[in-house]
Amino acid sequence: MLAAVALVLGVAAVKLLPVRYVRIEGELRKVEPAALQAALEPLLEAGYLRVDINAVDAAVRNLPWVGDVTVTRLWPETLVVRISEMTPYARCEDGSLISEKGVRFRAAETEETARLPLIHGPEGHEKPMLAMLKTMNAKLAPLGRRIAVLHLSNRHAWTVKLEDGLVVAMGRQDALAAFDRFLTLATLLGAERLQAVQRVDLRYPNGCAVSMKPKAELKLGGLDAGANESWQGVDPMKKSKA
Repeated sequence: MLAAVALVLGVAAVKLLPVRYVRIEGELRKVEPAALQAALEPLLEAGYLRVDINAVDAAVRNLPWVGDVTVTRLWPETLVVRISEMTPYARCEDGSLISEKGVRFRAAETEETARLPLIHGPEGHEKPMLAMLKTMNAKLAPLGRRIAVLHLSNRHAWTVKLEDGLVVAMGRQDALAAFDRFLTLATLLGAERLQAVQRVDLRYPNGCAVSMKPKAELKLGGLDAGANESWQGVDPMKKSKA
C-alpha cells in the first residue's frame, strides 16, 4: 500500500513540474521562431523531469541553419536551449551550402547565398575544398579579387574561375604553388592588362599558357599575344626579363 501511494505521489509530482519557460540563447538571424516552437512544443509535454534532452537537441539540430545545440535544465521549470547558426561560406551545385566549418547543409536560397562562391568536386571533399577556397581568397585579397567557382575534378585537378570570369587551371600537382605563380603573373601584368586575360593554364612545371579574350591584346616584355595565341610551356616572368 505504501509503495502504491508513493508511486501515485511521484506521478503527481511530475505533472506538477511542467516546463513553463524555454529560454533560447544565441544570436539567431535565420532560424525561424515559428519552426523552433513547432519543433519543441510536442517534446515539452513530458514535463520538466521527463523531457528527453537528446530528443530536444535532435529536433532543434534538424532545423535549417542550426549548427551547434546545447540543451540544459534550469530548476525548477525552465529549459535552456543554446543555438549557434551555420555561417555559409560556399554553395554547391545541388543547392546545398557549405558552412565555414566545412559542414554541408540545406536551406532556402537567399540573395546572400546566391552570391557565395560555388564549389564543385567529389563528394566527401568539402573540407579540403573549403580550406583551398579560403587560402586562395586570402591570397587574392591584395588584388581586390575573389573566386566565383572552385572546381576539383575526379582526378583531383584544381581549376578556379574568378568573379570577373578569368579561369586559372592549376592541375593536380601542388595547386597552391601553381596559384602563387598566377599571382606573380597578375602582379606583373597589372589590373588593367589582366582584364584582357581569359584563361591562365599553369599545368606546366616551369611556365604557363595565357589565352586572351576575343579582340584583346596583351603586351608583355615587348611581346604581343593576340586573342588566339598563348605562351605554352614558357615562363612569362622569365620572358619579361629577356
